Amino acid sequence: MLKRFRVNNFRSLLNAEFRPTGVNVLIGRNNAGKTNLCSALRFLGLSASLPLEDAIRASVGETWNIRNVYTPDENVEIDIECALPYEDSTIDIDYHLELGIRNGDSAYGRALHVIQETLTGTGGGFTQTPLLENVGGQVKLLHEERFRASSPESIVRTSAPTDTTMLCRLYELGTNRCANLFKRYLQGWAYYSFTPSSLRSPAVVREAAGLLADGKNLTRTYFSLHNERPRMEKKLIESIRPVEPKLDLFTYSTPDPESVYLFMEDDKGNRFSAQSMSDGTLRFMAIAYLILSGTEPEPDSLAGLTIIEEPENGLYVGYLKPLFEKLAASGRKDQFIFTTHSPYFIDLFDSCLDGVHLVKPGVPSSEIKKPDPEKTRKLLDEMPLGEMHFREMLG
Repeated sequence: MLKRFRVNNFRSLLNAEFRPTGVNVLIGRNNAGKTNLCSALRFLGLSASLPLEDAIRASVGETWNIRNVYTPDENVEIDIECALPYEDSTIDIDYHLELGIRNGDSAYGRALHVIQETLTGTGGGFTQTPLLENVGGQVKLLHEERFRASSPESIVRTSAPTDTTMLCRLYELGTNRCANLFKRYLQGWAYYSFTPSSLRSPAVVREAAGLLADGKNLTRTYFSLHNERPRMEKKLIESIRPVEPKLDLFTYSTPDPESVYLFMEDDKGNRFSAQSMSDGTLRFMAIAYLILSGTEPEPDSLAGLTIIEEPENGLYVGYLKPLFEKLAASGRKDQFIFTTHSPYFIDLFDSCLDGVHLVKPGVPSSEIKKPDPEKTRKLLDEMPLGEMHFREMLG
């Protein structure tokens, strides 16, 4: 579970700290910095799988406009604190990443490189123990098996290119179990900003197991559920039926290996293609999949972190309330972060005030503030949460 995320010198964010709970909403004006925070989170998650240049292009679309223009500092810093299940207990992980930005050989302008990267663990036999240290490509890795055996040769030294994190380059070995645990955790972070054309696309993206950030692969994802997890498909149909009352079942057509066509079928056998479904229905189908699939996690899977930008677009917010109640259920371990401008979606957080985060624009930096839950709870007797935000009463 993510406990703390700090980012410095990333677009509008200078030394900005974010402490999420289980279910979170980022609210604020346009250009306040909500998407910048989401992009920083997305970038860190992608950096565990991709070279830095690929990760930054995927998360912000460009490499030349990364740092905050109001500071002379050239370096970007990211810190994270999280707690992960390890053996029969929990391990607390601290990760620090400092990146430099320089003119390089990149065809896209600037080149990112690792200046410093450190990973430490506490718990499971470790006490603020360095698991990984990377200073400009000179790396120290903890050989965890030797460390547990109190061997004096528990540090492995190596070198690595600085255009990627050492975390990304780790092999899945027993000698680095904790470091790889954290790597898998970051790789499980997901970001979504759905577009109707992508949600409707029948194209199969084979290199992705599930939904892509824009919603592509939705038809393939549902087809996989139909074949592999039919009970989950049944739950999704029951959740979607309030939005599409005529829905009885989904059927599929696969005319070639590169396409899956999704159809909604009523109880009389009439079929309706994804092309005829509303934008809101498709968006709801994607969100329902993301939320409900977490109610039956795979064995030994890590809790995820899912970011969804403006889930209410094109959708009646009332349909989201039953799904939101499943997110807020006690005992759920995965975390969700939403951004929104809808006062009605904000109202869904009346009972989750600890998850409300106000992002305020400013120069030189955006601010991330948590409204006082007690003060806000008292005001709920007078007006809903979304109205408080509209009146700028939350901070």
